Amino acid sequence: RRVHGMNYIDIFQNHFKEVFPETYLVIATIIILLYAVSTTYRDLNGQSSAYSLKTHAATHAGRLAVLALSLTAALSVWQMPAAGGAAATIFNNVLIIDDLTIMVRTLILLCALSSILISFSFIEGQRINSFEYILLILFSTLSMLLMVSAYDIISTYLAIELQTLSFYVLAAFRRNNEFSTEAGLKYFVLGALSSGILLLGAAAIYGSTGITSFEELTKLLTFWSHEGSADVQIMSLGVILMLIAFLFKISAAPFHAWSPDIYEGAPTCVTAFFAITPKVAILSLLLRLCFCTFWDALASWEQIIIVCSLLSMVIGTFGAINQNRVKRLFAYSSIAHVGYLLIALATGTIEAAESLLLYVIIYMLMVIGAFGAL
Repeated sequence: RRVHGMNYIDIFQNHFKEVFPETYLVIATIIILLYAVSTTYRDLNGQSSAYSLKTHAATHAGRLAVLALSLTAALSVWQMPAAGGAAATIFNNVLIIDDLTIMVRTLILLCALSSILISFSFIEGQRINSFEYILLILFSTLSMLLMVSAYDIISTYLAIELQTLSFYVLAAFRRNNEFSTEAGLKYFVLGALSSGILLLGAAAIYGSTGITSFEELTKLLTFWSHEGSADVQIMSLGVILMLIAFLFKISAAPFHAWSPDIYEGAPTCVTAFFAITPKVAILSLLLRLCFCTFWDALASWEQIIIVCSLLSMVIGTFGAINQNRVKRLFAYSSIAHVGYLLIALATGTIEAAESLLLYVIIYMLMVIGAFGAL
């Protein structure tokens, strides 16, 4: 049945099939939540202490999360041959499923899986004794899966907000630790600032064009004019503001000041999750925006990317020299690596995109190995 130009039968037959890994992860997360809650309250009448009960629930929730993420990654890999290089836009161009989406989605799932595996020792040793920790990682992973497949400004913003809301709580998860509480508060304030900048840029783009779809923006920017009307200037400002918000979220200099404090204050297993997983998602989103949607507006954002790249490399490298704490050292290291990655975005070639993805994979393995050894 077709209503207002939309075929609902086609949506249920084909569109949901494309997001089957995300759908499975949502269902698995809800089941894990119900299992952990029921297990905790069912055993309250036993002889175990409240701490051991919570630790038991958190450990079992972690094992179930490992299974859920493994199966979701298997579903994502299984979906790869079916794509065949063709991109599928679904839900009225709100999401896109292509080779980039499937590959980055698999990387995100592997990062989240590794972070949970690293967390088991901390669940036992650092009194992270609540199963909510595992659920927050699952929800933030789901948001990043939606982020890399976002093909609309609104869906991008909603996915980023779901991610950051989970991150606020994860950063302040050790409620009895003042450094963790401070990290969560700083992340909340500065994250809200970057989200406001992103929303302001999105509002400028929509106000000047009346468009939120990346596909329609790509068509419009094909006729980009640098000497155009006020609407063109407002749209250029919106593009710059959106890029600044994304650079803020990957802690690129000069928007990096929050990163060392968050890395130091958050629990180590949470820092391992922060160090790589959101960067993979944001960089893939930047890759899609810079190489597709905003490509014809290259002159308005290329210089910003180059300056941020150079500053990130210099500040990250020299800032790490004076550090005497391992997690702050990792924070400055990540800032420097973001600078190297941004060079590929500023170059704007297919070879640069391939190099960026290869660098992300190597960096992911390096971070997982480093935090696994801590």
